[in-house]
Amino acid sequence: MDWDIQNANSIHFFGDSLTAGYGTLPQYGWIYQISRRCPAIQYYNHGLCGAGLEDIFDSLSLFLSSPHENTLFFMMGGTNDILSGIRVTHLEKMMLSEINKLNKKIPLCIGIPPLMTPLSITTGWQTHFAFTKNNKDLKNYGSFLKANCIDLDILFIDFSTAFPLDNAWYSDGIHPNEKGYSKFADIAAPYMSI
Repeated sequence: MDWDIQNANSIHFFGDSLTAGYGTLPQYGWIYQISRRCPAIQYYNHGLCGAGLEDIFDSLSLFLSSPHENTLFFMMGGTNDILSGIRVTHLEKMMLSEINKLNKKIPLCIGIPPLMTPLSITTGWQTHFAFTKNNKDLKNYGSFLKANCIDLDILFIDFSTAFPLDNAWYSDGIHPNEKGYSKFADIAAPYMSI
């Protein structure tokens, strides 16, 4: 379905801690920042810290049982799955199957998660030996999402290439800091506001 921001009255955001705004106070989360820029649209953040793709799709599926006129849906996930050691091929199959179904039912935008910095090792999110593999997997997953969103004509926001891969923007090497979430808002706002 088409992403029609001009006629939207609400956007529901589903995802993990990157969507929830983990690492900052609520008023510094990127979705809240977008909502302040465009009060004409209602923004609902359903981001869940620690959520894997399956959790995100389960949460989103609850909204599909009733019609939502002039409502848009955003989802981003996969980072926690990769950090947990789930194979990228498994994530790709699940994601492709789900977005294919969802795209026929709701106006959908997919977020491509940002890459991680070595600070994520220091802060305890992952081990040194897993870092390179996890970032490679996250990059490949992002490329897969981008290619399939183009093929399926689904709007996507590529945080993996638009967001600076520098510790100055991260609170812990995975989650943006206050300045980083402001950058997230700048990247997403053209697609999320009137």
